[in-house]
Amino acid sequence: MPTTPASTVRRRSFCCVAHYDSSLPADLVSTLWSDPQSLIAQGKSLQAKGARRTVRFEWNSQRFVLKHYREPTRRHALKQLIQPSRAWKTWQFTHRLVDAGVATPRPVACVEKRWGLLRLDSFLVYPYIEGRTL
Repeated sequence: MPTTPASTVRRRSFCCVAHYDSSLPADLVSTLWSDPQSLIAQGKSLQAKGARRTVRFEWNSQRFVLKHYREPTRRHALKQLIQPSRAWKTWQFTHRLVDAGVATPRPVACVEKRWGLLRLDSFLVYPYIEGRTL
């Protein structure tokens, strides 16, 4: 069973599900909840590949990486209804890696935009770590 830190907060509504570290600034959590697209617009694009876009953004002098996983169509989202989102799967696996001692950044937020049970887009936020990409 994947583990998440005790400091993880879960928030849920009809339109959104969020898991985030309680140490994140409240205004960043609010933006992730209400308008994560604005972070993509203000960020610097690092990669855009298929249904995933990755940007680096700055918030209160802290750098973060935001991964946006898009469900290309409502039909695709409907097919994926019974499966966890790509952001949620990545959140779980990354926490497993960190707990196993593998040097990797621990995600600080996972947000799924929904319409009831229908998953639309999902977002994953990591702290930005300077270095060379493998």
